[in-house]
Amino acid sequence: MFLNSRKKLSLFLLGGFSLLAGLILIVTAAIGGAPARAGDLPSPAEPSTPMSQITTTMLGTGTVVVDQTNSSNTYTLKSGYIYKFEVWGAQGANGGAAVATGGTGGKGSYATGWYDMREQSAQTITWFAGRAGSGRTAGIPNFSGTGALNSFTGASGGTSLNNDGIGGGGGGASGIIQGATPLIVSGGGGGAGGGGGASGTSYLNYQGGNGGNGGDANGTNGATGHSPGEFSAHGGNRGTSTAHGTGGYAENTSGQAGVGSNGTASSGGAGATHSNYSLSVRGGGGGGAGGGYTAGMSGGGGGAVSYRDYSNMAWAYGAGGGGGSGGTSFIGGVTSISGSTATTTWAQRTGHGRVVITEYKIEYTIALPPESGEGWVLL
Repeated sequence: MFLNSRKKLSLFLLGGFSLLAGLILIVTAAIGGAPARAGDLPSPAEPSTPMSQITTTMLGTGTVVVDQTNSSNTYTLKSGYIYKFEVWGAQGANGGAAVATGGTGGKGSYATGWYDMREQSAQTITWFAGRAGSGRTAGIPNFSGTGALNSFTGASGGTSLNNDGIGGGGGGASGIIQGATPLIVSGGGGGAGGGGGASGTSYLNYQGGNGGNGGDANGTNGATGHSPGEFSAHGGNRGTSTAHGTGGYAENTSGQAGVGSNGTASSGGAGATHSNYSLSVRGGGGGGAGGGYTAGMSGGGGGAVSYRDYSNMAWAYGAGGGGGSGGTSFIGGVTSISGSTATTTWAQRTGHGRVVITEYKIEYTIALPPESGEGWVLL
């Protein structure tokens, strides 16, 4: 018996009613109330009910089942639900100050997407929130990855004489994996280059380069110190999306010069060091790469130079280290849904990384034809 339009009745279809066999309640909470697409729902039990007359109602605001920073664990996804994944990479560390200040560490990136469990059995995933770089120490993702997953850990910052103008460690990536397969990853920020330092009768010191943000292609170059005439100390070069930064070099004809080391996968380049004319000169260390789906690239160490001028006065220049680039993000294991797109955004997170998993459930309603002369009603 059909109800007329003045006596509408709503019914949640909780798989078990013989009339509506084949329609199942599936996911947990609220994304909107848009009509469902035919491919999203099982076939209706009543052949006379067109698919276009079935609507989807998503109720509530979702249940947050994971919201953690600087930690890792496993979680079992339930069959018949949809999950929203959100991950933020950790920030890279600032560069140290020999005399000149170091650069600023890059921020971690953000990634989000949906994981559909409506037609899958329960699955266990591992989530991890990266740790921020600290001093020269790289941030780790609090997860012991193997093989390619080692890229989730940031690289260490480069050394500097007296351990003052050190490069900052890169931030660790955050993400969610199933077994050894990444589902979603957000890149950590690159560590910043350290500042150059020199002491003596006369000296100039130059700032380190900033670290690149997570998901961003590049850090920035270390500042270059130029002396009068032919003497100069060049800052370390930044890590880019494709190459580690080279060390800063020094130009001179009669003084003493030091060349910074190149950045590597495990560390920013060491700042150049030398002592001459009772001067202690050092370039800043390069910033470490940020961790990510693919790790960033580390910056090179700054150069250093010293000399005596025509009046026999000693001069010294310490150049800054280059910043490391941020790690890349990945959303290849998640999907978009209507009104909510899987996406990545760089430069979103300071401090440690974060992981949020929210659980949603959908309930369906169906419109059936009325008796003659009546309008459509909801059953």
